[in-house]
Amino acid sequence: MATIVSKDIPDIETCKSKEKNFEDIKHTTLSERGALREAARCLKCVDAPCQKSCPTQLDIKSFITSIANKNYYGAAKAIFSDNPLGLTCGMVCPTSDLCVGGCNLYASEEGPINIGGLQQFATEV
Repeated sequence: MATIVSKDIPDIETCKSKEKNFEDIKHTTLSERGALREAARCLKCVDAPCQKSCPTQLDIKSFITSIANKNYYGAAKAIFSDNPLGLTCGMVCPTSDLCVGGCNLYASEEGPINIGGLQQFATEV
């Protein structure tokens, strides 16, 4: 019987080289002031394209509104109630391809909302 090797499954050496490699983790640089400024920019869109493009269906509008109102506990609660792995997802999720890519402010001069940064801020605070 022949062994089938899939190109999608990395070999053992590749896995071992990534064992202690945390380069894909995005560390937030948002201070409280920066998070408040970023949250205030959110348009709180009715159709919320950012929310529609989130694979975990996170209530993005809700947690950003909580941050804007300085309700950081409420923001974290909204994130963790939708996704118990909210902190981890905020650190490794390719937000630029998903929620941030759907943001209505994407083409604006200031750019889209830093949703991943706001998620990390809320879950770390």
